[in-house]
Amino acid sequence: MRSIIAGGPVFVLHGLISPRPAPAANLVIDPAGETALLGALGAEGWVPASMRPSLAPGGALGLRHVPSGALLNLYPLLPGFSVHPAVAFEHLWEWRVPMRAYDRDVAAVDRLVTMILAVHDNLGPRAAAPPPESVTAILLEHFLAEITNDELERVPVLIAGLRAEAVMRRFCAALGLPPMAARMPSRAYAQRRWALDEVGHGDRLLLASLDATPGYSGAVQRDVRAARRWMLARAPLELPHLLGTVLGASRRRRRRLREALGLSPAGGRRAR
Repeated sequence: MRSIIAGGPVFVLHGLISPRPAPAANLVIDPAGETALLGALGAEGWVPASMRPSLAPGGALGLRHVPSGALLNLYPLLPGFSVHPAVAFEHLWEWRVPMRAYDRDVAAVDRLVTMILAVHDNLGPRAAAPPPESVTAILLEHFLAEITNDELERVPVLIAGLRAEAVMRRFCAALGLPPMAARMPSRAYAQRRWALDEVGHGDRLLLASLDATPGYSGAVQRDVRAARRWMLARAPLELPHLLGTVLGASRRRRRRLREALGLSPAGGRRAR
């Protein structure tokens, strides 16, 4: 299946950091192949890795290989990139670059996407991840010196194509770009993020609020204003549903991950 490597080795490829050990391999994967890939990995001894708790589950599916102890983060979606996950993947796939990693030829995210992912506040919780914002300021200062004029012109186009306006406000502010008005997350993105088969305006609006870069306010577009009015009129009726959305999200995601890996809820492997 199609996958795009990200993380430490790609930073080195693009000359953004010096080589150093990477605690986990990071792959952005085609969401259409997620189930098949997890099934194959489960058969090879991969199990869920421990993850930091979070109000809204992050994009990573953290895995640990039992025989070797290796860690792997799979991203079938990237939080804050709130178009349909398949559309987001196609955007990143279009700008992929070739790379030699782990003794094989792979596709890697390009230099600008590497910068964007590095300052993304909401990629966690994930396996072997640093605390949020622990190095953001240093990275932003570094990227300001590294980014080219061509990359700078492409930033607004890429962010709009990913519907990542809210989560990228810090990056835009550091580059001196005007903040972009945020949009409502797509229905497909919200369904995958909350692990729900159906989502409403409230689920999507809550996700939009949680994904937004903290401390960097900005304008919103008409669809967000309409959803806010809808919620204001129905808040008391929607509150029990939203509590169920939030409180059950991590449990639903863990259950689906274990099922895809071929594991039983109790922790053993199901008979095949």
